[in-house]
Amino acid sequence: MSWATSQPATHTQTAMSSARARGTAAVLGLGLVLGLLAAPTAAAMAFLITYEEYRQHGFGRRELLRHCLRVAVVAFAFAVGSVVVAWLLARLLGAG
Repeated sequence: MSWATSQPATHTQTAMSSARARGTAAVLGLGLVLGLLAAPTAAAMAFLITYEEYRQHGFGRRELLRHCLRVAVVAFAFAVGSVVVAWLLARLLGAG
């Protein structure tokens, strides 16, 4: 039954809602893939920016690399976490 009219849903309405659901799922999947591909880029950029900034402050090479890797891991975790939370919210709110 159609929610709005309490009439049985036609085959066309069912097919359209099914196609819309597949399209929405495809968009969510694409967003998830692109977000997960962007996460390593965010980590690499965070590493490079931190390295360039902290290199001028007289840190030893080992300490500098350890600090930059820590910043890169945090940036990667934040990017992946943001993508996953957005994907879960979209699924919970009925977009997928």
